[in-house]
Amino acid sequence: MSIEIRDRREANWFWASRDIVYKDGKKIGPYGISVYAALCCHSNEQNKAWPSLSTLADEIGCGERKVREVLRELEALGWIVCDDNFRDDGSQTSNVYTLLPSPHAAPPALQDTAPLASHADKRESVKENQGTSVNSGQLARTYEECFGLLISPFQLQKLVDFSREYTDTWVADALKESALHNKRDLRYAEAILRRWKTEGRPTNGNGAAKPTISKTAKEYK
Repeated sequence: MSIEIRDRREANWFWASRDIVYKDGKKIGPYGISVYAALCCHSNEQNKAWPSLSTLADEIGCGERKVREVLRELEALGWIVCDDNFRDDGSQTSNVYTLLPSPHAAPPALQDTAPLASHADKRESVKENQGTSVNSGQLARTYEECFGLLISPFQLQKLVDFSREYTDTWVADALKESALHNKRDLRYAEAILRRWKTEGRPTNGNGAAKPTISKTAKEYK
């Protein structure tokens, strides 16, 4: 399973799962987070990095022994895989570190599923879901255009999960309606999607979603 470590819109940016802090921050401590961030800085397009222990130690301001210790912790927790690396003459050089997806992330769904309609007049929306692939790139662009924020891998995964249940079109329209109400939060967009699934999605004459002023704000928590 691949992950996106670098944000290539700017050469000096990278992004990584917030789980490194929220889930395992107390276990690995500030040195563990710093070493992981340094590995992200060194990673290539295949999410591999091979800085030496001395390089990592110099960059984060600690000893090589501490770096070696936290690398073992990161590997034990499932954040990286460490592989030996050898020169052509057989001598050993800096290890290769592969950055992995968050070990706390939910496994991807095996197949897309469509929501069940409770009334006959909702059958069309069910047909719209069936056989629909998820365009994660377009979802990310829509999010950033509507909310004016850079999307994180966690937020993108949420949008993909929404799309598998409601379709790309519904998710994009929910993001637009959220922005219309100045609610730039995925929980608000999810409340809109739940309401549409229950009450039906209001549309204009050409089938596009019709913006509404609704009770969604009361449902949003």
